[in-house]
Amino acid sequence: LFKSVNYRGLGYVEIKRDERSGKYFIVEPNIGRPTGRSAIAEAGGVELLYTMYCEAIGWPLPANREQSYKGVKWVHLLRDLQSALYYWRRGELTLTEWWQSLRGPKTYALFSWRDPVPFLSALQRAIPVLLSPREQGKEDY
Repeated sequence: LFKSVNYRGLGYVEIKRDERSGKYFIVEPNIGRPTGRSAIAEAGGVELLYTMYCEAIGWPLPANREQSYKGVKWVHLLRDLQSALYYWRRGELTLTEWWQSLRGPKTYALFSWRDPVPFLSALQRAIPVLLSPREQGKEDY
């Protein structure tokens, strides 16, 4: 896809396959910028942004450009908590089971000690949703 338009640089394309027709559809392209899921590539050993920088200025690319996850999980804490509360309220998940699912090495969609503001901002918007049984699942924060 990128070769067909002579694009070079960072790009992500989310693609879905229709089971009935077998056709693939582009759902969400992201061109030229990292997304929230970029952190999983970094956790998998790929210096994604540095690689992008090297390519842009014509420097040699880093040797390690293939991901090897080694059990690292990508976690969106707020959405995971929202989902856990939903299933806990239905009696389909215990808090212990949820807590155990978070064990092991992980990288986060929003949370970072170096830049906590995006997480704190999302948390401020999410608290009313997380605590309200009526609003559970209605709002995308």
